[in-house]
Amino acid sequence: MSNNAYDWLKISALIIIPAIAAFIGSVGETWGWKYTIQIVATINAISALIGSIITKLSLDYAKRKEK
Repeated sequence: MSNNAYDWLKISALIIIPAIAAFIGSVGETWGWKYTIQIVATINAISALIGSIITKLSLDYAKRKEK
């Protein structure tokens, strides 16, 4: 994976996706959107999944670099 792709995924998982979830949670509740809680939970789960994958890739990279 290139550094650009890694950096983009990391920023997405740590900042962009949670910000979108917070926005939808706030606006959705205010406007009475259906399934707001479920949508926010799904978005947060996606963010956690991406974060987990990035962490695994980072650990694998560090191990390879040590050798």
